[in-house]
Amino acid sequence: MRIGKATLEAFLAFGQEAETYDRNYVMDSGRYPDHVYRLRIFEDLLKELAPRTVLDAGCESGTPLSTFLKLGYDAYGFDRSPEMVRVSQKRLAHEDHNPQRVFLGDLDDFAPPTKTLFDAVVGLGSVYYTNNTTTTIANLTKHVRPGGALLFSLRNQLFSLCSLNDYSAEYLMREIFPIAQTSQKLQQAVLTYFSERFPKLDTQKIFENIDEQNI
Repeated sequence: MRIGKATLEAFLAFGQEAETYDRNYVMDSGRYPDHVYRLRIFEDLLKELAPRTVLDAGCESGTPLSTFLKLGYDAYGFDRSPEMVRVSQKRLAHEDHNPQRVFLGDLDDFAPPTKTLFDAVVGLGSVYYTNNTTTTIANLTKHVRPGGALLFSLRNQLFSLCSLNDYSAEYLMREIFPIAQTSQKLQQAVLTYFSERFPKLDTQKIFENIDEQNI
């Protein structure tokens, strides 16, 4: 159940999904394809900005990075998860790109293989899980050239309410029916109800995000 303090940092939790993370980019995966739509939005934004160089901050399994390279951008990416870096490097090598375009790094402490500042730094969902949003944004901005762009996505309550996935269930239990204020028996009954409909809820809460930090 997703109740209580986190037991793992986000990068460790996502690292456990590295080999299967690509299913988030499949339209008919049986879940709301938020990753697909988010990537399309970033593609449109980058097309309008027309950058030459792009840095994907928190590149996960490499699908967005691969997409940016196919679109002709001189793109690099990094992730804090060694598993995600390995999967991303494997993807790039398979597509005849230099796998060293992907490197290990934290949002608040990373060193790109190129010294040149980037025209655009993008964060597709990664900033959502940062421990200190202000610090992270300030650090990412240091790697953007003057006049460049920092683009990052955050979830919102409308998405949580309408996407009909585990985020919807968490929103309902936090905002509509705050079960943390009820008895243990009622909490368990509500969690059981939602877990039958949203299987990912039936797991231990392992990391926090911006919503839970009340940012």
